[in-house]
Amino acid sequence: FPFIGYSANFLAEGPLIAFYALALCLLGRGLKKEDSPRKFHFFVAAGMAFGLGASFKSIAMHAGVAIGLVLLFWGTKFRETVFRKAGQSLLMGIFLVVLPLSLRCTYLSGGNFCAVANDFSRGLVIVYRDTKGMVRWKTPAADVLFGSPVTYQEGFHDTIEVPFSVLNNKKNILYAWNWIGRHPLGAVKKALTQITYLVSPTTPFPFVDSFARNMARFYLWFFLLFLFVPVLLQGFFSVRRREMKTILLLAPFLTLLLAVMLCGGEPRYRIAHDLFLILPACAFYSRAWEKLTSWLVPLRAHRRDLLEAPCSL
Repeated sequence: FPFIGYSANFLAEGPLIAFYALALCLLGRGLKKEDSPRKFHFFVAAGMAFGLGASFKSIAMHAGVAIGLVLLFWGTKFRETVFRKAGQSLLMGIFLVVLPLSLRCTYLSGGNFCAVANDFSRGLVIVYRDTKGMVRWKTPAADVLFGSPVTYQEGFHDTIEVPFSVLNNKKNILYAWNWIGRHPLGAVKKALTQITYLVSPTTPFPFVDSFARNMARFYLWFFLLFLFVPVLLQGFFSVRRREMKTILLLAPFLTLLLAVMLCGGEPRYRIAHDLFLILPACAFYSRAWEKLTSWLVPLRAHRRDLLEAPCSL
């Protein structure tokens, strides 16, 4: 439901989900294809798909880089040249798209460096401050208001005002860092709270005020029961058995956790990344079914033997 819902509302998550799906397909083709120089073309194309996704949501760049670094680490540690070259190809594909995006974003930000978007420093101010609610960046040139839908649903409607531009990354980071320095324990609490917002019972924006809010709430419980818990178990087994494919798919989700700890979280940010959890969850269900059938077959054979055995009085 949410995959369709975000596209119908013309939000950035719609194309982001499409580019994530394309990147996953290209990664799968590259990992499956026989050993040949052409297989690395799929990894370059997958990196470009992550880069194009970053033009809608910057977290896509972090997801792609995480997968590339896992491939590089795996190839270097276990001397697997194929995986090392695959990681290099993936990162190259991301770089080919992100470089022109970065040049354009830096130019539009008045010369202040910007990799893809200014949401990182803006998110720091929204999360790490004394109050909860909205933040107003007010200058003679512009008046910008930002906040999180989660805080509104929890009843935090207050607004603070800061006297610098929303595009001034240096002052945004300095403002948040000063608050963290004064409230280290409060900063830890806020960071962990942002993670809970990814799966909190609040309704994902923009469905909170629409007829689809009940479907959005149902999907949240569906995610927790049928995706989140199985993936936790599958991840535990994969780390023990060194199954790289599952670890690859979990790496983007770990980058998401780090991003929301810094810049704020809500269920909408997580839903696009649910794509990476579907395959590990399917692997868990497949393994559970194999285990179940391995237990049932001997029981059925024993029952059949009992039924076919001659009855002696």
